Amino acid sequence: MIFEDNFIQNGDDCLTVGSGASNITFRNTYCEGGHGLSIGSLGKAGQVANVQNVLIENIQMKNSLYGARFKSWAGGNGLARNITWRNIAFVDVPFPIYVTQNYWDPGAGPKPNSTSSNNTHIQDFMFENFTGIIKEYLPSISSAFHPS
Repeated sequence: MIFEDNFIQNGDDCLTVGSGASNITFRNTYCEGGHGLSIGSLGKAGQVANVQNVLIENIQMKNSLYGARFKSWAGGNGLARNITWRNIAFVDVPFPIYVTQNYWDPGAGPKPNSTSSNNTHIQDFMFENFTGIIKEYLPSISSAFHPS
């Protein structure tokens, strides 16, 4: 499936690719506001989630919280593979690349008891040619279980 030549202004994800999606191309798009170009969330409530063969390219982003984003839930299972974000130009995006594994919602109860650092596996993720301005925030590298 190909999505191209879009103009998107919103307060949520510019793109959301969910479980079961495969062979997706999203390109030549302007995104303003929201939470970025997202794979997931995957694996909520212990579900098995699989996403594969996704190409996101030639995107202009402005005033988004995230650029390329991946989100999987604690206790979920499955595989996200062969995902590429390429040629992403951004202005005022605090977190150009943001990967959250073992996400949980504190408002929904205590953190799940997970013995694994991640149950939804990621394989062959590529981030190519990102350019732009990162607002005033400094991105960090962390996980839900080991915040920086």
